[in-house]
Amino acid sequence: MKKNYIAFTMAEVLITLGILGIVIAMTLPALIGKYQEVVFKNKWKTLYSKISNAYLYARQELALEDNAEMFTSKEEMISILDVMKTSLNIRTSKYQKSCAEGETCIAGEGSIDTYHTMFGTGMNPYSFGGYGFEPSESDAVIWLSPDGATIYFRVNTFYDMFVIYVFVDVNGEKSAPNILGKDFLALVITPKGTCPIGADCGYKPQYFKDSCTSEKEIYASSQNGMHNGSPISGIGCSAELLLK
Repeated sequence: MKKNYIAFTMAEVLITLGILGIVIAMTLPALIGKYQEVVFKNKWKTLYSKISNAYLYARQELALEDNAEMFTSKEEMISILDVMKTSLNIRTSKYQKSCAEGETCIAGEGSIDTYHTMFGTGMNPYSFGGYGFEPSESDAVIWLSPDGATIYFRVNTFYDMFVIYVFVDVNGEKSAPNILGKDFLALVITPKGTCPIGADCGYKPQYFKDSCTSEKEIYASSQNGMHNGSPISGIGCSAELLLK
């Protein structure tokens, strides 16, 4: 007795493969994006913990008071960063600046074209990398951590507000997306400890919590330790990522 076999035709196979290809093409970017978010979040949690522990070590080494909101001077903050740098096994590099043709760069001026807010607005580099170290103030310094992160900081002295802002590019300045709130996060250091931007830790600068959820660009003011008018949308996500 002759058996009849049921099979797909070549046309049906090709149509099915085509449909699968379309589905994969539509879902793959979203899956990659979700995976990247998890990677960035985990790196941020690890780096935040390391920075926090390095500060606790510096505070102990320098016998800092733990009951004040602000540090006493720029020199005190620089000495803290020096101890933290050693604790974190950091190597330093010059802050990369670019200025308009015919103009002279000073510390923190110019632009880093790769960094943007969550709305795609270019960031003001003076807000997150504006200070150098003694004895030379002509070039700001960045930290390069052993795990590939790039760390910028501001030894802030605006309005007698002596705190240290720390900006962390968890996968390095040469790796995408370089977006504030994604792979570029921030914290502040006061004598009381470290605090992710976006959390209410009782320090004087504004908390920027709305900058993570706002539907329009958020701008800083000099009252919160950043340059007036600097776009900062996404900076408040630094706290949210630690809680997820």
